Amino acid sequence: MNIKKTTAIFLSMSLLITTPVFSKEPQKPVQTTSMQTLTKIDATAQKSLNKIYQVFPELKNYHIGMIQKGTGKHGYGVEQWDITFTKEKKKLNTPQGDASVEIEVSTGEILNVNFQDKQLAPLPHNQAEQQAKDFLQRFIGNESKQYIVQRFEDNTLGTTGGTNVVFSKKMQPNETFKTISVRLGANVGVRAFARGHTELGDLTGNQLNRQEIQSALNKLYKVYPEAKQLEVVRANRGKRDVGFLVKYESTQLWVQEKGKNGFFGFVEYDLSGNLLSLSKSETSPPIEKPLPENKAKEKAAVLVKDLYEKNWGDYAFSHVETKPFKNKDSITKVYFKHVNIPKKELEIVFNGDGSVVSVTNFEKK
Repeated sequence: MNIKKTTAIFLSMSLLITTPVFSKEPQKPVQTTSMQTLTKIDATAQKSLNKIYQVFPELKNYHIGMIQKGTGKHGYGVEQWDITFTKEKKKLNTPQGDASVEIEVSTGEILNVNFQDKQLAPLPHNQAEQQAKDFLQRFIGNESKQYIVQRFEDNTLGTTGGTNVVFSKKMQPNETFKTISVRLGANVGVRAFARGHTELGDLTGNQLNRQEIQSALNKLYKVYPEAKQLEVVRANRGKRDVGFLVKYESTQLWVQEKGKNGFFGFVEYDLSGNLLSLSKSETSPPIEKPLPENKAKEKAAVLVKDLYEKNWGDYAFSHVETKPFKNKDSITKVYFKHVNIPKKELEIVFNGDGSVVSVTNFEKK
């Protein structure tokens, strides 16, 4: 999306994040690998593997080439079984085969099932969605009812190809945001199932207070009045080190309109509740003619008062930049300087129709 270029410095944890799954308490992902090669799995893992065989009967014709047990291989942050399969019967020295399975040791939860396919043909999204939903119902049962479709990914350039359907489950009082990815190929069905990985700093619902949530949502409503019934589905808190900017600590929220798929937008604020950035993930039809500078300046001044309220006087107008583009959105950027902090700036970006692309508050090193 072209609008993301303007907010890249603050969207290092992009809305289109890799599909992470999170444990009940935020934890630091394991950085070191400690895997032990074994000759067999335990009864809990065998029960899970039998379930995999039921849903993926093709795997019964494969051979187990390597079994490993340990932590840290793929970032789940738990002790797990890694089982590597080969089409031909042979023992492996490395976990590189034709298919693989990952199972959590303590619970037997299936983390990942993957066939090493090449150049799968993608599916129309409506077909991929229905097939993925049917698969999840068979594979994880009632748990699938807690997930909704977040987005589609057509891997046309990669070695695997096919279409990924990414499902998400919004954070709960005692659980963080979770995702599941299902990869399908035309005429071959589901070829991979993957729970997301642990993301450092993700929060549970109980780790946010209602006041800060409502304050963040109110800012989004002021910038995007068309938004209806927004709710926070994912939250992350931690220290950020973004290139040429001063290091800072912030809370990031991803929001969604109730009853709709995909993220509506994103908002970030510091530990004092001051807005750092916000943006909308959806794009409007391209408008090649940029918003006139005088109109952009007027609209930006109103937004500064609305978003920063009693502190709006800390920002003084600096300058306007326009960037016309052919066949895509032309944008107008309005800049404000902080009156007391010389290297601190506020950037508000508009599309040609006057809609807001992003608001970004940053301080240079």
